[in-house]
Amino acid sequence: MCGISGTYAMHAERTVSLSKEHVRISLEKMRHRGPDVSSVKEFESCILGHNRLKILDLSSEANQPMEDASGRYTIVFNGEIFNHIELRISLEKTGVVFRTHSDTEVLLHLLIQKKTEALHLLNGFFAFAFYDNQTHELIAARDRFGEKPLWYFHDEQNLHLASELKGLLSFNVPKEIDSVSLSLFLQFTYIPGPQSIYKNVFKLEPGHLLLARPGKLEKQKWYHPTFTPIEEKSRPRVYEQLNKLMQESVEIRMQADVKVGCFLSGGADSSIVSMLAAANHPQLPTYSIAFTDQPFLDETLYAQEVSKHIGSKHEVIPLTTNNLFEEIMNVWNHFDEPFADSSAIAVSLLSSVVKQELKVALSGDGADEIFGGYNKYVALNRSMQSSLPNKLIPQLLPLFELFPSGRHSALSNRIRQILRFGRGLELPLKERFIYWSSWSDEMLSELLVTQDLSVRKGARINSFVQDISSNDFNSILLADQHLVLTNDMLTKVDMMSMKHSLEVRAPFLDHRVVEFANALPSAFKCDAKNRKIILKEVFQNRLPDSVFSRPKKGFEVPLERWLRKEMKDLIFELLSPEKITAHAYLKKGIVKQVLDSFYTKKNSDLTYLVYSLAVFEHWYRRSQAE
Repeated sequence: MCGISGTYAMHAERTVSLSKEHVRISLEKMRHRGPDVSSVKEFESCILGHNRLKILDLSSEANQPMEDASGRYTIVFNGEIFNHIELRISLEKTGVVFRTHSDTEVLLHLLIQKKTEALHLLNGFFAFAFYDNQTHELIAARDRFGEKPLWYFHDEQNLHLASELKGLLSFNVPKEIDSVSLSLFLQFTYIPGPQSIYKNVFKLEPGHLLLARPGKLEKQKWYHPTFTPIEEKSRPRVYEQLNKLMQESVEIRMQADVKVGCFLSGGADSSIVSMLAAANHPQLPTYSIAFTDQPFLDETLYAQEVSKHIGSKHEVIPLTTNNLFEEIMNVWNHFDEPFADSSAIAVSLLSSVVKQELKVALSGDGADEIFGGYNKYVALNRSMQSSLPNKLIPQLLPLFELFPSGRHSALSNRIRQILRFGRGLELPLKERFIYWSSWSDEMLSELLVTQDLSVRKGARINSFVQDISSNDFNSILLADQHLVLTNDMLTKVDMMSMKHSLEVRAPFLDHRVVEFANALPSAFKCDAKNRKIILKEVFQNRLPDSVFSRPKKGFEVPLERWLRKEMKDLIFELLSPEKITAHAYLKKGIVKQVLDSFYTKKNSDLTYLVYSLAVFEHWYRRSQAE
């Protein structure tokens, strides 16, 4: 796992803005992504840089930027190609002679031979830039589902690339805040790509590539998933096939020349991955977090039960809310753009401890979005049925609003869920999906922003839901794969793990597993009562009963309590009318109303909005100081 950076002259000639020093500074800002080796390669019209985290072939021969023997072709690569051994064998049959055992060299020669067609042969996650010094052509690409990031900016003179926005900003790109992105951030807690917090600064979409030639830049979609829907009657064969695919996916992700372990929360996803990994790797290191002073959030006993069952060498990382609270500023200061998924704090702390023993960890990420694991999928299924409760609940909302709601206890969390369900029932399906995918009110997130942006924001939101159909529940899962998985979950894991130079691999996101899952009827995955149905059917007999029998919990922190107690002074230092500095983008009067409603009227629905506003103000102050 690594960090890449580069700059390319659009007219095949050296310009003043092309500077080796810019690339070096970019790499230095991303040193956490690859602290082992840093190097830069300069050409007439292109400069490429690389920070390396040594995982496969630890020799210096495998350092990057990597050139072929002729010196014509060069690559910088962030990621892993898990089928590199079989690709190497295939290339050797064509006469290629390898000097390393790295997957980077395999990718380099595959691109030399097949150019962009090589992408379809890859099983892995990646972002790379591949340069031909003879034709002055550059190919930059991102993996199918967006596990690895790639940011870019271009104008008439140059194309700049980097693994993180902090690296891209080293090229002095314009920093004009996009108000539509700001409003979407307040609504979702993250900014959906390809846009970013800055106008004209983009995240390359998953499954896309950039093809740069002198005077021309094209963006192309290279991944077009195709599959034949699987019939429901073939259930036994489907179970067998999923089991085989997951076993293969886990095993190839155990490849490394360094120690590999697993995140193990005790939930279904991480338990399945850990169980499959432990089958062929005795004393597999596994790790979980214990929230010692928050019993409602703590899953330690479940993780320990799974560890004992599979025979892993388990370590419980005890954390208090004070530990988490102390980590907030470290996390906030690492964000390149506003990001307010508060579970990033816990992921950062977990990664920091695991990194002390490992360079690579497997996780259960992706299973929720492809196998229907979120509670909202059950709610959406239930909401699409004609039933007496669906008619009654909206009428009973005034009664439920009398009770306290929030995430601080099982009862208050249940009231919160009922309220959200009832309010969602009053909306058409696409709007209901957005409502249940949002963490703050859509209209309020628009009202807070100083510019009128409803038309432009509406167009962006529609792009997330345009393919949702009431006749195909799979369309909802696909929408979440494009919206939540890429922009929230995978962004969070990459940012927080690479902050500590830890590579996280997600077996559920093997493209064969994803394509298989997407071909299944939705009834295999979720219905109006159950989640991850097929995972339970295939794996429940090989894991403790508690893995599938207990309610789903997210990797959460006690955010509402923090905001009302430990963080209260910080919130007002950031957001009170006389303190707020982002008043050119946020309406101070509306921000004050939000704070009054949250703190005085105890409106728990505003928890994530208050947190997001604080994250943005803190980010804004940092961005202005840089």
